[in-house]
Amino acid sequence: MEVIRDLPERLLEELQSPPEEFTPVPFWFFNDRPEEKKIEEELKDYVRKGVNAIVLHPRIGIPEDIPYLSEEYFRAVRFITACAAGLGMKIVLYDEGMYPSGSAHGMVVRENPEYASKGITLAERPEGGDVIAELPDGKYLVYGFTGGTIRGIHFGEDDGEAGAPKSADILNPDAVDAFIRLTHDRYYEELKEYFGTTVIAFFTDEPCALGRNAGAYREWVPGMEKELLAGGVRLEELEALFTGEKNAATALYHRLIKKHLRETFYARLSHWCESHGIALMGHPEASNDVEEELYFQIPGQDLIMRRVAPETGGLLEPDSVQAKLCADIARHLGRRRNANECFGVCGRKPFEWNFTGRDMVWYINWLTIRGVNLLVPHAFYYSTAGKRKEERPPDVGPNNIWWEHYRLISDYIKRLSFLMTDSTNGARIAVLCDNNQVPYRELACLYENQVEFNYLPAVLLPECEVKDGRLCLRDYAYEVVVDFMEEDAERERQLCGVRVAHSAQEL
Repeated sequence: MEVIRDLPERLLEELQSPPEEFTPVPFWFFNDRPEEKKIEEELKDYVRKGVNAIVLHPRIGIPEDIPYLSEEYFRAVRFITACAAGLGMKIVLYDEGMYPSGSAHGMVVRENPEYASKGITLAERPEGGDVIAELPDGKYLVYGFTGGTIRGIHFGEDDGEAGAPKSADILNPDAVDAFIRLTHDRYYEELKEYFGTTVIAFFTDEPCALGRNAGAYREWVPGMEKELLAGGVRLEELEALFTGEKNAATALYHRLIKKHLRETFYARLSHWCESHGIALMGHPEASNDVEEELYFQIPGQDLIMRRVAPETGGLLEPDSVQAKLCADIARHLGRRRNANECFGVCGRKPFEWNFTGRDMVWYINWLTIRGVNLLVPHAFYYSTAGKRKEERPPDVGPNNIWWEHYRLISDYIKRLSFLMTDSTNGARIAVLCDNNQVPYRELACLYENQVEFNYLPAVLLPECEVKDGRLCLRDYAYEVVVDFMEEDAERERQLCGVRVAHSAQEL
């Protein structure tokens, strides 16, 4: 009884002085020539403002005489990490230079040109690659190099520029192994004494097998035609991938591509991080990616470009599954934290820096009320010199007008993150979801009527138990399961004994 009586007082103490572990963990844009004195002063200022961790994110603007993953590069990284350790800060390493992840700033392809991004395209003639299928209309599905790139860390390496690094085919196991060896193993070699203490995670950012600027291509794995044929579809039906139509072939295609990507990329990164005493965090490419999140020790998503702001459609848009989906996956996996990269490119048009403190608090509230308990603000800029200030603004930290008051913001984030951690919500309704099939429009009425629910990935149903008419998983027991998915005999068997609804109106 004494413990129970002490709870309100202890809670008040925690809220008054929230623990540092619930700090915001901003992207720190390492985007200029590193100066040790400036770095040290900047990190000390972060701590004074209640920011106790950063994502060390190499970003466009690093001088060309500091090549990515070079000795000069790691001289700066070692200093930043040592400085953070001395201040009691935590570091999340970012796995690319710059994004999307998987290419080691083009080093994977430089090591072996065959590792460059590949995919299938719809062609008039059977040239430029391997013919996967000849179509009835005389066209061909051809497998070849996409020409995809990533955004780099030096000026002249952005989208459409000649120096943009070549992207790697992360559906190729050998290419992924090269990426891990060049990136993760090298970071560990340089910083191993900090792993598990100061260095707590690796951040992977919207991995993409095709690369950027490869819109004429679709992902492919050599030999996948056999899997498609075994699934009862005809290869010529894949032409629908390029016309926007949907059929049984495209549905199976997408399932297989996601499966291969999880097994080839996410599983490898997850295992590496776990075996080196840190977490895999970051986020997959799409807001409705579900099964990819199972490989993250800290599941995450990214909320950018004002995608859920009231003027964009709010609850009726696909990105409205953000935050809630990730938080619910984390609770069902027993993961203590879940993250969201937030505020990026969220200024009000036409001025990209028009992002107010009121806007920021609106996003913080939107995310945390849905269960997010680790916020990754995008971004704190090391430098805003020249074109750097125009690169995915705004700065939401030291280069903004609210910085002198930022302790109020960081404490607010810590308090809400603390409240959203080590607790369960009271949801009695589970909404089934599957990879890239996450209901949102159908659930708007639940939000509007303050009805709590949790997304439950169908892939986790085998881990559930039915007890006294409720579907139970870990600390959650659901009286009703809402199932919008196609009929499936195995799923019906798993839900036997539980009330199942097929619309929100049935609740």
